[in-house]
Amino acid sequence: MPTPKKEQIVRELEELVQQASSLVFADYRGLKHQELEELRRRLREYKAGLRVVKNRLLHLALQHCQREVPAEVLCGPTALAFGSDDPTAPAKVLLEFSRDYPVCELKAAMLGNQMISPSELAKLPSRTDLLGQLVGLLSTPFALLQTLGSSAVGTILALQAQQEREGAAA
Repeated sequence: MPTPKKEQIVRELEELVQQASSLVFADYRGLKHQELEELRRRLREYKAGLRVVKNRLLHLALQHCQREVPAEVLCGPTALAFGSDDPTAPAKVLLEFSRDYPVCELKAAMLGNQMISPSELAKLPSRTDLLGQLVGLLSTPFALLQTLGSSAVGTILALQAQQEREGAAA
């Protein structure tokens, strides 16, 4: 029989999973408390977070949210990194952190309902980069039209001036 405290934790995890745009599962075995705090600090810079969870409780929360995770992902100690603003931030931060602290092993990542490798998630452009690309694509036709328009107007004005000169000379 589940305790009220565990039920509360599962509800909190469900809310976290539903609000997160991405999840990254990591094995934190071998990290010291100060190193975990360093990882949390790095994640907070990107409005992301880290939570150490019991696998069984996380499994229940994921089931309630209709998200499937392979059983091997939820083996051993699990830390769950999550982000809502930039889906790529947790993976990027964890990959960088795992280079500094090789004992931190990345297990898997989830983008929406899709499982993805953390390195693939980290390679995706950030939301800010995508918005910049979109603005660039949208502004290109306007810049082209403006350039064509100004050159067309210049040509018309030049032709008009030439006709006026020819009319005044005749």
